[in-house]
Amino acid sequence: MNFSVLILLIAIILFGVLAFRQMSALILAPVVTIFVIVLSGMPILDTLLQHFMPATSDYITKYFLIFFVGALFGAVYQFTGAAESIARTMGCFCGNHFVAPMIMCITGLLTFGGVSGFVVFFVVYPIALQMFKRANLTRRLIPAAISAGCWTWSMTAPGSPSIQNTIAMKSLGTTATAAFLPSLIATVAEFLMIFVWLECRARKFTAQGKLFDDASLKMQLSAEELEERSSDNLPHQGAQITLLGICKLTHKEVYFDIAVTQILIPILTLFIFIPLVSLGM
Repeated sequence: MNFSVLILLIAIILFGVLAFRQMSALILAPVVTIFVIVLSGMPILDTLLQHFMPATSDYITKYFLIFFVGALFGAVYQFTGAAESIARTMGCFCGNHFVAPMIMCITGLLTFGGVSGFVVFFVVYPIALQMFKRANLTRRLIPAAISAGCWTWSMTAPGSPSIQNTIAMKSLGTTATAAFLPSLIATVAEFLMIFVWLECRARKFTAQGKLFDDASLKMQLSAEELEERSSDNLPHQGAQITLLGICKLTHKEVYFDIAVTQILIPILTLFIFIPLVSLGM
């Protein structure tokens, strides 16, 4: 293996481990960058000034407004009571059952409709929080439910406006609905596996006594975030680090379900999709 590739691999693993240990990404990014620079034998100061800082500023320039508007929109949903109003309506629709899979469906439909995942995080979280509260489910499943809808079947389904589909269309000349039938079958299989996983995990946590008021979670919600309004005061209906920060949960508390729904199940879906394409479907 090329030594430079090995350095990058070690750096990625180091970043993941330290992030899991709850070290801030603002500290991790320059520290891991310096680690790569030193092992690669490059000048530290020049590389930081000429490559790291311009890349960082470019990222902030491109995405700051997305994060800001998304957070603002989410705050409007939370503090006007819109999120609770939506949660009550959906709770009546599903009888406060299948809450985690329902959140997955909401985020999937939004991202399939072209809404940025970073905006969806902020908008859906207040709704998810109220629905989980009404169903008395542990908050541990909220990040998995939200991100499962954003990063799995809604991105691989035929006709998806996601960047993965756009790259193939530009580079390979394919259409948005290329390999329609195998893509559709794989998408349905992926959706069903995630749906079943989230519901089974929700029932398992409930059976273990891990409910919405879970004292074992490191970060607890404030009274303002848990405030519930009367129905008369509710309005009518009308982006894995960012999401954890929004949900006030740690990697250790939620990452198992995120890994299963967005790594393991998509890989299993490939074993359905590839044979179908090989058969000429």
